[in-house]
Amino acid sequence: MQDFLEYLYETYGFDPRFIRQTVSGQRYFAVELVNGNIGVCATLGEKHDPLVPQEIFPEVYRHRILLTAYYNALLNYRTSKIHHNKDITDLNMSRYRHIVFVGKFDPVFEKLKNQSILFEYIDHRATDAPDNQIKNQEKILARADLLIITATAITNGTLNQLLEASPYSDKYILGPSSILSPELANWGIKAAFGVQFKPYDSRVLGIIAQDYGTRYFLHKGKKVMVRCESTETK
Repeated sequence: MQDFLEYLYETYGFDPRFIRQTVSGQRYFAVELVNGNIGVCATLGEKHDPLVPQEIFPEVYRHRILLTAYYNALLNYRTSKIHHNKDITDLNMSRYRHIVFVGKFDPVFEKLKNQSILFEYIDHRATDAPDNQIKNQEKILARADLLIITATAITNGTLNQLLEASPYSDKYILGPSSILSPELANWGIKAAFGVQFKPYDSRVLGIIAQDYGTRYFLHKGKKVMVRCESTETK
């Protein structure tokens, strides 16, 4: 499968004239477009240069962070495709036998535990992850019938690997970095859950610039989702 960010770059291009400003923090990178749309991308604890490079190379990790935030801002506001007030826990998870998360989502996990829904998760950054060894990942993914993937897998280039390792699961994307693009259906994704901010919301940008993470700015946006539709052009 083609890399998803490369597909977006080929399909939608990248025009730095659309960018009003960029903000770089220890945990997130943000792009604000000239129309006020704000997009974010998790940086996993690494602060990146906020300057927009003269040339973009989708295979370069620093550029992938910029591209993720850019397409997050560009595509997450298409009102005809976006469903508001939708949360991943709105899914009927009780019908699945093997639920696997790639990434640690504490608020979601707490809700599922309160509903007595069993799940596993893989997160190589979390020291307390119960199955956090690479040797176990392939087995865990293979038995999943519901796979919920952190949106950072798009940025770090591991999305295709995760999808191929879990061929029989229903697949979803989750996280503030989610690019709400219906074309994700071409990668087998059923829906993507993300966030939409108010245009020109300087509070969000200020929080990110001060190195704060998800729980500090997420409540300033609203949860949104897009159901994915195949374009049959991969």
